[in-house]
Amino acid sequence: ALPANLMEFDQTPFFSGAGKDICLADTGYVYIPTACQDGTTACKLHMSFHGCSQDQTHIGNVYADHAGFNTWAEANNIVVVYPYAYPNQLKSNPNACWDWWGYTDPSPTEVNYVLQSGVQIQFAKAIVDTIMGTTTGKK
Repeated sequence: ALPANLMEFDQTPFFSGAGKDICLADTGYVYIPTACQDGTTACKLHMSFHGCSQDQTHIGNVYADHAGFNTWAEANNIVVVYPYAYPNQLKSNPNACWDWWGYTDPSPTEVNYVLQSGVQIQFAKAIVDTIMGTTTGKK
């Protein structure tokens, strides 16, 4: 893996509302293999979600830089997106976990964090759609 191929990107165009309220960081990372950078090579896409306490506020970009995907991606022409969550005490998410228990749901009776209507799912899909060229920006 080449360190220069790991790039920071602005996540804010991909979510609606205040990112901190839905526990999304302002920046994420993307690893773009050398062969994928000029658009002449057909490349695959992988999105890698960090675990709890592996966000930028806890460990910087160590997850994106050292999880091991970048070497594999360089050798196999796979773009790897590393979106980042953000800790929020008010949402009972001090460890910046991705929503696996419903903290982003609008109410206890409106459960959508695991559905396509979930805000973090929509966020991830907007990134994929943009990279794949199927749409741009927020969903």
